[in-house]
Amino acid sequence: MKITYLLKFYGKIKMAKKNFRQIPDRISNKANQLTGNNLIVSSLVTFSAADIRSGKLNHLGITLDNTGLQYPATIIPNTTQGKHSRKNVDGEVVVRRDLPKRTKYYSWEVPNWGDSSNGTHTVNVPREVYRRDFIPPNLVSLNIECRNTDPNLNQYSILFQLDEVLDKNSPDFEDRLLDLINILLENICVCDVNLSTSTYQNYISTMQLAWEILPPGEREAFIQSLSTTNGSANPNSIGIIDQRYQFLLSLNPVNLIVGTSGLQRYSGAMINNNLVVFENIRYGNALYIMYDNWDTLSQRSRTEIISGQYGTSYDRVVHFDGWEDKARQIIRDRLIP
Repeated sequence: MKITYLLKFYGKIKMAKKNFRQIPDRISNKANQLTGNNLIVSSLVTFSAADIRSGKLNHLGITLDNTGLQYPATIIPNTTQGKHSRKNVDGEVVVRRDLPKRTKYYSWEVPNWGDSSNGTHTVNVPREVYRRDFIPPNLVSLNIECRNTDPNLNQYSILFQLDEVLDKNSPDFEDRLLDLINILLENICVCDVNLSTSTYQNYISTMQLAWEILPPGEREAFIQSLSTTNGSANPNSIGIIDQRYQFLLSLNPVNLIVGTSGLQRYSGAMINNNLVVFENIRYGNALYIMYDNWDTLSQRSRTEIISGQYGTSYDRVVHFDGWEDKARQIIRDRLIP
């Protein structure tokens, strides 16, 4: 996958994927899990006032002045943001290499006997070429919403929603989903998928993590809190939760923490006030080691966290073989005075 390095975006050095060549597993899995057929590509992202004032969102018409946050209710993303944004406005030409070549004649006017004073004649030259199909633009707009535009805020939570509604049963669902997540990625460097009926408040509520603090010895309370879905224990998850509990306990935490964001349950270990380890209990996700202001950072959506805008405020350890040892080493290095 092509990796593009973007410097000083959001005021920090970051590395971001400029385009996806295939739908990321996290988005594909979420699309399958959402209980509804009609989806939209959207994200709620928090930007600092300083970033907005410095012009990070000027390409979307979002500015901040003494009267407050200014933004258009809807805008068609600029073609300069990337190839998917450009295709959305200009359409694209597809070379049909899957079909046989066909004969195409190219015409030129040439002089008679090498001297145009004798007149000219047309020469038709045949060439074998692939057929080219023009795909018209979709002209998808980006809807923008922010509930609090007061000029004195330190940060602003802005909702971005592409206005094309996707039907999971449509034969071109995956093609359109890939195109749309890339448009959003090119414009705000994050992307996600949600139900088309989601409201601003729905996005806010799924971002928040209300942490519950537990003493390290509260094994039963820890497992019960994380294995409960809609009021009942999920026996399929108890085993892995117990394994994660033992790992977190091996880190010698001062407290254990549990929290919920939407339907996702998170667990963690507080090593000290400025070092906290937490993760989603589902295998295949990653463990996050957060440092200063972890309580604020942990309230951000996973999409925001991995976008890179928070720089060195955390380390991310994917659950590949040896992830436990890697996490322990990061923690040991961090604790060295």
